[in-house]
Amino acid sequence: MERLYLMNAVRNLERAKEFFEIPSSPREDVIFDLVELDKIKLGENFSVTVNIENKSSQVRTVKAAVSAATIFYTGIKDKVVKKASGTFKIMPNKKDQLKLVVEASEYMDKLVEYCLMKIYAIATVEETNETWADEDDFEVTKPKLDIQVTHKVSANEPATVIFSFTNPLQKTLTRCLVKYECPGVTKPQSVPFSWPPRRRAGRVHDGGYAEPRASDKRELHNQWDIGPEETVIIEHVFTAKAAAGEVNLVGGFSSRELVDITGSAVIEVF
Repeated sequence: MERLYLMNAVRNLERAKEFFEIPSSPREDVIFDLVELDKIKLGENFSVTVNIENKSSQVRTVKAAVSAATIFYTGIKDKVVKKASGTFKIMPNKKDQLKLVVEASEYMDKLVEYCLMKIYAIATVEETNETWADEDDFEVTKPKLDIQVTHKVSANEPATVIFSFTNPLQKTLTRCLVKYECPGVTKPQSVPFSWPPRRRAGRVHDGGYAEPRASDKRELHNQWDIGPEETVIIEHVFTAKAAAGEVNLVGGFSSRELVDITGSAVIEVF
């Protein structure tokens, strides 16, 4: 792989080409195309894919390397997630594809702020000294915390806010918690996700947990856990302190395995 990067650097320097005995204008009869990724959803697998076409009438030997890495918003590389390299032959006037599959479990723990990643590909053709390289940045998007208020909110009257969230991962989320606030309307609140999907197990009132019925207890998961690809819904009752007109209620979800999941809802307090 190091030689591939060296040859790619050499092609841009005339004196270096002379030293390595590379023609000033090497024949380029093999076409490479890195398939770009715009964005993927958190928890999805993705592939680093290079389409290759040999337009010559002779067999071509290609040395190639591909990789995927997490990056900061400045573009600086953080951690290499996965890489592979190899040598293979492409028959005359034929097409081929180079693909590196990256699974969610391989990048999840390496993501940094803003969840940006970069894929790299580089190749050289042995018979012609043709060298090619390309790269592409893309975003790993997180799910949103859905927030709904059941009705118009009156000052000094109870109102219900409903949170729903779907775990995008193939593993259980533990110690799940929602925090929300609405400045001027209610103090910051912390709400545990504490019932399974499709069935309510209790209701939280201004920071306190209402004990579920015995029949519901039998179906409860481990409290605060969300299973793989599971959808959960929870309600919380709050009382608006004063009329505030149209305001923004902002919430955030966190767990040991997944953080910085946010959502908001516009409510009218009169």
